[in-house]
Amino acid sequence: MAFCKERRHNEQGNKHCKAMQKSTLLQRSRFFILIFWRCDMLIAWQYLDKKAAAVEALKDYSSMQYIIEHSDEDIYEIETRMTSPHSAKITGVPGKHNPKSGEERLAACLDEIDVLKERYRRALEYMEWFKPAWEALSEEEQFILTEFFVNDVSKTEAVANIGEKLFLERAQVYRRKDKALNHLALLLYGK
Repeated sequence: MAFCKERRHNEQGNKHCKAMQKSTLLQRSRFFILIFWRCDMLIAWQYLDKKAAAVEALKDYSSMQYIIEHSDEDIYEIETRMTSPHSAKITGVPGKHNPKSGEERLAACLDEIDVLKERYRRALEYMEWFKPAWEALSEEEQFILTEFFVNDVSKTEAVANIGEKLFLERAQVYRRKDKALNHLALLLYGK
């Protein structure tokens, strides 16, 4: 009788041990997959065109700033629209009665508010990432990059504006632009 109990106990222990081995193997395989994924991402990261990505991030700066400054107003406008009663539109076309129109309008406004809040959150995230790199640039680098990529002017106008202000020739302006862009890409994405 004691032998049966001991054998049953050992079988349960073996099952527990096998389960532990499986979970350990699963954890190890997850770890190796994670390492492989990270190595794969590091390899892909080397082929990212960091200068082009920095230019796109720079072009997004003014729109992100606008989103941060005006999101509260946009949300307030939608909330006002959501709570105010609608009057009938006089178009001369007979209307169709929809008993759920109020609910649909409320749901649509709530969806719009969610989209605006998500856009605002992304803009804050962008600024948290971009602003330190932008502030680390010198005033000259900021001016050059702003003229080339943020202001709505042609490249020839940007070169002329930079050349006049900094007393540089055309070739020097382009070299300084490339140097400033490389510096920004380095600050944003690293080597």
